[in-house]
Amino acid sequence: MIFAGRQPEQRFARCVECRRVSGPYWIRWRAVRIDEPDTRDEPEIAIYCPSCAEREFGRPRQRPLAERRRHPR
Repeated sequence: MIFAGRQPEQRFARCVECRRVSGPYWIRWRAVRIDEPDTRDEPEIAIYCPSCAEREFGRPRQRPLAERRRHPR
């Protein structure tokens, strides 16, 4: 397929722990704010790949819909 003009820039993330680079969709990657939210400075964000995020913060929380499907009342 041929496109005319500039292509949209794809954004990739790099894990702060293992330096792994994400794919274009960042599936299961986590971004965590690491600065003090009370300051007026720009927020600082740390991005973690799925394996480093699970090691640092534990398994991700399941969505409420998935919980309702597993444990109906």
